[in-house]
Amino acid sequence: MGAKKRKRTWKSKPKEDWTITDWEGWLWPTFSQYIRLRDCIKTTGTVSHGRCTTCSKIYPIEKSQAGHFVPGRTRAMLFDEDCVNLQCYRCNIKLSGNWPKYYRWMQKNHGQEKIEQLVDLYGVDRELTPEWFEQSYKYYEWCVSYMREHGKLVDEG
Repeated sequence: MGAKKRKRTWKSKPKEDWTITDWEGWLWPTFSQYIRLRDCIKTTGTVSHGRCTTCSKIYPIEKSQAGHFVPGRTRAMLFDEDCVNLQCYRCNIKLSGNWPKYYRWMQKNHGQEKIEQLVDLYGVDRELTPEWFEQSYKYYEWCVSYMREHGKLVDEG
């Protein structure tokens, strides 16, 4: 039996009636694509394949996921670029993030202080406004477009 697809309620109602959960569901696909493209370019130099943060195997972008270092997808870190990285389905879902290897990767790439900051955000709620979601969507949509077209990270100019 296949995995259940989540109902996307935001698709069937006007934006003025959206809840914060609807806004999150609207932004997530673009943010996830941004993370996966960013990490494909960082790890393989291509926009088509990327290396899983935790098992180091290379996967096509379509088979990769944007996995959170700290589980729970709370608003404080749902869209935190340092907390979300390319992972394969096996590491992200089957191994629940493959946390021991993710932890070591985070130590090496972001340092213990950043890890502690992210862990401190666990369970913290953050006020996100429709304007924040709109601005973030435009930014990530632009970044995705730029990376696809140029095959390089936005900050590489």
